[in-house]
Amino acid sequence: MSKLDLRLSSKETWFGAWTALVTPLKNESSSLSVDIESLENLINTQLNSGALTGLVIAGSTGEGSLLHADQYKTLLTEAKRIVAGRVPLVAGIGIGGTDTCLANTKLAKELGYDAVLASPPAYIKAPQRGLVKHFLAIASVGLPVCLYEVAGRAASSISVDTIDLLARSEDPSSKNIIAVKDASGDILRALESAQRFGDRLALLSGDDFTLQAFVASGGHGVISVATHVVPKSMKRIITATQSGKLEEAATIQFEMQKLLSGLFKDSNPIPVKSLCHKLDFIKTLELCPPLLPSKDSDLSELLMTYEKFNSKFEAKL
Repeated sequence: MSKLDLRLSSKETWFGAWTALVTPLKNESSSLSVDIESLENLINTQLNSGALTGLVIAGSTGEGSLLHADQYKTLLTEAKRIVAGRVPLVAGIGIGGTDTCLANTKLAKELGYDAVLASPPAYIKAPQRGLVKHFLAIASVGLPVCLYEVAGRAASSISVDTIDLLARSEDPSSKNIIAVKDASGDILRALESAQRFGDRLALLSGDDFTLQAFVASGGHGVISVATHVVPKSMKRIITATQSGKLEEAATIQFEMQKLLSGLFKDSNPIPVKSLCHKLDFIKTLELCPPLLPSKDSDLSELLMTYEKFNSKFEAKL
């Protein structure tokens, strides 16, 4: 395994703030392709903040489930080249069945990725016993695995019991299940997770709105959308909470709520990708159909909200 692969093989190496990166696309002859120049600028902008533990490529924010196989491979290949070992890289492996997810996991391993993000297959509502076999199969490839609880998109939840079972499993592959991204926004679930397997798995929020409460409940970090534009503030919420500066963390979280509402006013990643384009992080603004850019009025409001928060908090960190 690579050095970075080894870094993600223990739960502590997942702590902190991660960005679930948007995928810059451009339209060439009525066909979408990865905008490599924009990808490079976006990644360097993210890493220059100095606030991030790592990046997730081709997750739901990266439109991973909508990319064609050649687009997916190009994205993973180019992101790996651009990052050049500066931070760990995690590959989203899609929302298909076990065979498709296995193929994407093997590709990620071949390209030198450090871990994969694995959600339940979408639409089919697999039983929990099926999810156990699904995730163990993915873990058998040999890369560290972050389970992704995102019932709103997958139409199937990974129960806390199932995650506990996977964490305790005697199957040799289970040792590769290292982390959980929980986008449920359910703080009671976060508390239960911390009590039952927080000593064995890294617990990462996938819900920016409840980050401070999630960390206060025993969580270790976040895989975020908001870190595209306010990475230092998101990291500060985590570190302030963990160091007992709860009032400071709660203040930042509260003041950020209007910005977060704008970032999720439309289906993710529409608002954040539109804002990244407005801020010149990416040159082109194309989304996989049937997704479309933000309406002008929504983007104008989001930009004003961002600028206000940035001047009050982000720019001072």
